[in-house]
Amino acid sequence: MPGVRTSGRHCRVLLSESNELVRAGVVSILEAEPDISVVAEAVSGGNMGALIRRHTPNVVVSEGEGALRSSFSELPVVAMCESVAELDHVVRIGARGIVLRSDARRQLVRAVREVVAGNAYIAPSAAGYVLDQLGARIPAIDPTLSRGIELLTAREREVLRLIALGLSTAEVAHTLRRSRATVKSHISHLLAKLGVQDRGQAIALAYRVGLVSVGEARTESLHAEPAYCSTALSG
Repeated sequence: MPGVRTSGRHCRVLLSESNELVRAGVVSILEAEPDISVVAEAVSGGNMGALIRRHTPNVVVSEGEGALRSSFSELPVVAMCESVAELDHVVRIGARGIVLRSDARRQLVRAVREVVAGNAYIAPSAAGYVLDQLGARIPAIDPTLSRGIELLTAREREVLRLIALGLSTAEVAHTLRRSRATVKSHISHLLAKLGVQDRGQAIALAYRVGLVSVGEARTESLHAEPAYCSTALSG
């Protein structure tokens, strides 16, 4: 049965998922993180407004088909999509985080953290399709943004490529053998040079100008642990 929890953790999740086994699996994954708590669960979006008022979550994690269907659109949403067929819907309605159910568990956790921090996050497995949809609606990229890539140092380009592949700040630091503070500084500088507001916009630009390819992203997404959905269903 859907339940309610209380916690002082930073990421306060309201989970909306109709499949009981998947819902339990997602709760287990998120609650294993020290900074994430699932404060309420719902089978559907029907009572979301009341749950938000009562439990004050700061992010909604919802199955893709039902994302933003009800009155919780005032909160940022991480949409868990069954397939690419649902991606166009969640992009149009403004989901801030997008993952596929076939993604590794770390992608869901990362999406929650990034969205609560005020950023957008698209899992590498979904990035190609989402950017194709954006490209169909936007005739051409702003040439000034494209020129911004040329302003980046070699290190800043590498940092951008790695975050576009889905690596966290800590993982980029480990890969490049640099401190997290140094990587954060690189990210801050490259955002300023590109003239974008957050990592999500920088990642979109990286794909659009060919700094990273969809094939690279898909390969990266297959390297880690099993998908969070399959893990939940196999438990």
